[in-house]
Amino acid sequence: MNDRFIEEVEQKVCAPIEAERLRFRSSEKLLRRFRNTAERLLTRGLDSLNQFNEHYNELLVAYRILFADDACASLEYEPPLPGSNQRMDFHLTLNNGRLVLIEVKTIRPVIQDDWPKFERAVMPANGLFLISEDWLGGILWHNKCAARSSMLRYSLELEQKIQGCEINRENPIVVLAFWSNGFSWRARELQEFATFYKTGQHRQDDFLREMEAHYIETKKISLNRSIDYFWYFSRSDSNVFPDEVGWIRPELF
Repeated sequence: MNDRFIEEVEQKVCAPIEAERLRFRSSEKLLRRFRNTAERLLTRGLDSLNQFNEHYNELLVAYRILFADDACASLEYEPPLPGSNQRMDFHLTLNNGRLVLIEVKTIRPVIQDDWPKFERAVMPANGLFLISEDWLGGILWHNKCAARSSMLRYSLELEQKIQGCEINRENPIVVLAFWSNGFSWRARELQEFATFYKTGQHRQDDFLREMEAHYIETKKISLNRSIDYFWYFSRSDSNVFPDEVGWIRPELF
C-alpha cells in the first residue's frame, strides 16, 4: 500500500461518492473515516492494514450501492436503528421506498498453522478436503475454520442487534456483506454457511457440517434467521475495486 494506491482510490472511488451528496448525505463521515485510516497506514505501516481494509471495504460497498444500478434512492451511513442506540453500517432506501439494512464485515483470518487440529478433526463420512502438511495445509485448514466461525459469530451479532429494534413495522430487507481477500476463503464457503443458515440443514458436501452442528448444539446457539441475504465481496490488497461480487440468494438453496 502506497501513496499512488491512495491517490487512485481518491480519483476512482472517493470523488464519485463525493459527487453523490444529494443521495448520500452522510458520505463525509465515511470518507473522513477512510482517509484517517489511510493516513495512519501510510505513516505507521502494516500495523494499521486491517483497520484500513475494514473502512475501505465499507467505502467500496457504498460505491457499489450508488453506482451498480439505478435502485438507490438514498443512502445513509451508520444512522441509529429505530428505537435503539444500535447502528448498522448502511440504510439504503430503494426507489420503490423499501428499506434495506446492510452490515459489512471483513473476514481475514490471521496466519496460523493448525495442522494438528486438522488431524484430529471430525470429518463427515463423505467429506473430502484434500490438503497436505507440506503445502500450507495447516494454514488452509485454519483459514477455513476461522472464516466459518466468523460467519456464524457475525450473523448472531447482527440478529441480536436488530432483534430489539423497532424495524419490523418497516419490513426492511436485512443484508450481511462479507469481504474476503480471495485466498483465505471463497464464495463457495459462504454458500455452504448460508445454506445452513437459511434452511437449518447443512449441505451433504459441506465438510465442516459435523463440527459446526456439534458446536451449535454444545453452545446451545439458536438462530432466528432474520438475515435475508448474504453478499459476497472479494478483493486482493493490490486492487482498487473488488475482484468478485455476488449475491447469495435464498432461492438458490
